[in-house]
Amino acid sequence: MKIGILTVHRAPNYGALLQCYALQHYLNISGYECMVIDLLRPYHDAYIPTPGYEPFDVKKIHRSFKGEIKKFIGHYLHRYDANNRKFSNVYAKEIAHKKELFARFDKRIAYTRQYNSIGELYANPPLFDIYITGSDQLWNPTQPYCIEPYFLTFVKEGRKISYATSIGVSSIPDEIKQKYVSWLRSYDYISVREKEAQDILSGVNKPVYRIIDPTFLLPATKWEEIIDTSLDLYENEYVFGFTLSYLSDFHSFMKEYAKRQNKKYVYIVHAFQDAPYTCNDKNVIGLIDVSPEQWLGLIHNASEIFTDSFHGTVFSLIFGKSFYSYIPSFNNRGSRIENLLQLFGLKERIIYNLKDCAFEEKTIDYRNVNVIIEKEREKASDFLNKAIK
Repeated sequence: MKIGILTVHRAPNYGALLQCYALQHYLNISGYECMVIDLLRPYHDAYIPTPGYEPFDVKKIHRSFKGEIKKFIGHYLHRYDANNRKFSNVYAKEIAHKKELFARFDKRIAYTRQYNSIGELYANPPLFDIYITGSDQLWNPTQPYCIEPYFLTFVKEGRKISYATSIGVSSIPDEIKQKYVSWLRSYDYISVREKEAQDILSGVNKPVYRIIDPTFLLPATKWEEIIDTSLDLYENEYVFGFTLSYLSDFHSFMKEYAKRQNKKYVYIVHAFQDAPYTCNDKNVIGLIDVSPEQWLGLIHNASEIFTDSFHGTVFSLIFGKSFYSYIPSFNNRGSRIENLLQLFGLKERIIYNLKDCAFEEKTIDYRNVNVIIEKEREKASDFLNKAIK
């Protein structure tokens, strides 16, 4: 039985790349022949736009979120305008090396032939017995590219399944919701990652299951097999700060927090302001060219993790770490983390305001967390077996 996965792949994002790897690897070790459909996105240099396949009207979507995304976009646009060009020029060598490291990890994943455009995919789609979409934010309507193919509308024959697909936001306009419902009616099995996604898709005339992210399908021991332990700093006690972009308030907070703990502060550099040369403190270590395998190691070996990343939170749980997840007011995608930590009864690990946060000495009961992970992993495995067989 041949399975094709359509997901966010070849991405400059640790979580996206690792969730892609996880689902394919899990299906492979479960005995299935599985490949990822290599549909390029605008991020990729070889991508070719196809007329008629445009992203949703972002301005219209923003208005529906009552200004929340406007603040979110404004924050990041300011960050890009201020830093990206300078950062890219000064650290071109490190950025190029990081790209090579991601490409090297990508070789762990089996791909179909490359589809440079959506039109090419629809004209000559790959043939599989089963097509799976998921996970990550495939169905987020604010994506800067057309997401229709990620509803498998190009599939002519074969079973359609979604695995823990994320919409990424808590609400979408009715006209877009109607398109989602229409596209999903041809699916055989549907599962999503968040409760909000279940609610949004309530109009689909079939069950919509809630399933954990594919990174949870692999136990910690499987992830530990691919960790790169070559970084010298693993030998030191450090606090790891990982955000999806440069956040000046987070960065300042973490420097002071690590100092009070008498530990090093290690972080992934995103912008010129937080680049290594701007800090003269030997206990503050900024890293640019970090591979996915090293990123896993940074989480695995940290004494504590602070992150605004969904997958940063996921791997903190998988590796049984002490952590806090930061959801600032401008982050309209924070419901992903809230849903995840609610599942584990750990919503107290969320920080909404760095100025007012007070840390409890209470440690995480990982015996309970691991019981839940096993239960959810079994539930996800049962879903896939039923949907595939």
